Amino acid sequence: MNSRPLNRLLAPALLLAAVAALVVWIVPNTQWVQIDVPRAPSGKAAGDDYYALQRVLQRIGATTVKRDSLSELPPPGATLLLDAWFWDVFPERDRALHTWVEQGGNLVIGSWSMPGRHDAAAGWMPVMQARPLVRKEPSPSVPQPGASRPATGPPAPGEQPCRQVGEPAGVAPAYAGEAAADSGGHGLALCTFGLHLQVRQTPLWALEDDRGIQVARAGLAAGSVTVVPGWNLFDNGGLLKGDDALIAVAALQAQPGTVVWLVSGAGNQGLLTWLWKRAWIALALGLLALALWLWRVCARFGPMQAMPPTARRSMIEQIVGTASFLWRRSPGALHQAQLRALDEAASLYLSNYARLDRPDRIAAISKATGLELATIRQAVSFGAAPGTGALPRMLAVLEQARRALLERARRSAPPAISDRLPRRPEPITEGA
Repeated sequence: MNSRPLNRLLAPALLLAAVAALVVWIVPNTQWVQIDVPRAPSGKAAGDDYYALQRVLQRIGATTVKRDSLSELPPPGATLLLDAWFWDVFPERDRALHTWVEQGGNLVIGSWSMPGRHDAAAGWMPVMQARPLVRKEPSPSVPQPGASRPATGPPAPGEQPCRQVGEPAGVAPAYAGEAAADSGGHGLALCTFGLHLQVRQTPLWALEDDRGIQVARAGLAAGSVTVVPGWNLFDNGGLLKGDDALIAVAALQAQPGTVVWLVSGAGNQGLLTWLWKRAWIALALGLLALALWLWRVCARFGPMQAMPPTARRSMIEQIVGTASFLWRRSPGALHQAQLRALDEAASLYLSNYARLDRPDRIAAISKATGLELATIRQAVSFGAAPGTGALPRMLAVLEQARRALLERARRSAPPAISDRLPRRPEPITEGA
């Protein structure tokens, strides 16, 4: 019986069964839902984060003014929406802002710009960051004040879920016609994330959830300070979620005739653009220095100059090069090499030369070559030299004595031995 046809059918059958089992498992364990993907802003809204807020305020009858910095403050009685990270980097601006609020200005600022600070810059603000107040969950059977309107549906992926906030009892509501102050305020859906707040005095207006205060306004002399949870409450995307538009208008105290200043700290341009407009010379010099430094430290693809062609040096060039190196690095070693060459030549002509001490050797060399005894003694003693400038003269004397001894050894030796002795070298000059 041939089993090959069965084996050929078994593998596809097993594969088909595995695919079918996978499909059977996927169908009941998956769910297809439709989600709304927010569309990117276009037109004027694409270049202005506060475009929607300005349109809302204009419909109310308020006037908006945009500024890039706190170099100029609004008139007393106006509302200042301060959207700047380093609004207190200059102490004089912080003092000016403090004075402006005390004179009747209404400051609106985000809680993230003062994360638990207690320094002099933020010490005058009546609202500060606080740890969330954990409250006991109420019984589901008891209806909660302000919970008449639930949050608007489940949040989209990546969005902050909306939560219910209300005006606490004893605080004047922002919309008296719609709120019931004795019932704990009007329920609003807040769709932005922020830090919980703490007020040093009785707030003029506030919004809180089951864990603490989210939005608070406190008085400061003739003015007020309002702290909101996050800046996406005022931008184009956050203003259209839940009841954020109502909360934003209440935080700004906007009404017909109100002047609202929007101070962003850097305008609509990026940081690099702002720096280029203000200090382009310094940036250009810095970029040039960076480019030169990178060119200096980067690895090169080849040598800085063409390599000379390789060639074998002659013996004379080798000796001259070695002598030049020793002359610069170790003059004593050069003198010792010349003295050793003299001793080798003297041992060929003078008998028992190796047994003589240095004074006797000097006397024997002087007698054999005709050179003065004092001259040879000075040339032999390197330590007695007045300086390295006398070394060429000493080397010349030793070389002259060596050549004279080689010449005498060649003349007195038999022809067979004379042919093995070094030939007479070229005449030398002092300093060679």
